[in-house]
Amino acid sequence: VMYPGYLGGNNWGAPAVDPARQVMIANTKHFPFVVRLVERKDCDAGVFWQQEGTPYCATTTPLVSSSIGAPCTRPPWATLAAVDLARGDILWQVPIGNLRNMVPWPFHNLVKGVLEMGGPMVTASGLVFLAATSDGYLRAHDIDSGQVLWEGELPSSGNAVPMTYLYEGRQYVVIAAGGHFMSPAPASDALVAFSLPD
Repeated sequence: VMYPGYLGGNNWGAPAVDPARQVMIANTKHFPFVVRLVERKDCDAGVFWQQEGTPYCATTTPLVSSSIGAPCTRPPWATLAAVDLARGDILWQVPIGNLRNMVPWPFHNLVKGVLEMGGPMVTASGLVFLAATSDGYLRAHDIDSGQVLWEGELPSSGNAVPMTYLYEGRQYVVIAAGGHFMSPAPASDALVAFSLPD
């Protein structure tokens, strides 16, 4: 059993750093995987981890405890945290995402902190943008508290790192909302931009 699983703790997307505040923002996963070594003679071409040049391949599967595929650990299964880079202290840690768009109402709010894969972006004004959760939302968090200040729905999960740009005096935040093969969200080829209203 590997915990956190091979997808992280912190993995795809990497943390974001606010150099003025000396704060690092990281989203992390909290669910286990079962990893098995399989003798080379029993490895088929479909095994993802071929471990070429060794006598074994490896298989990985999420360690789940139910027929709906929920991890066997208690939620939250993903969190966003701020770390003080000068002291190494965790300033705050909050669950990210929920089961909205994945289970019927009113059950979607029973679990906070869902499968995620992506990374945060920090702005000089103190906003943390993250769209990594499998519920399909781009969210703006307060860098001082982790509180969600805004969210915008996406056509799929944004398993990428948001970017920002300024065009004709207007600030935009953009995310590739393409989904991920491990996410319950549908595949998409959308590139979605948000901005403040005029």
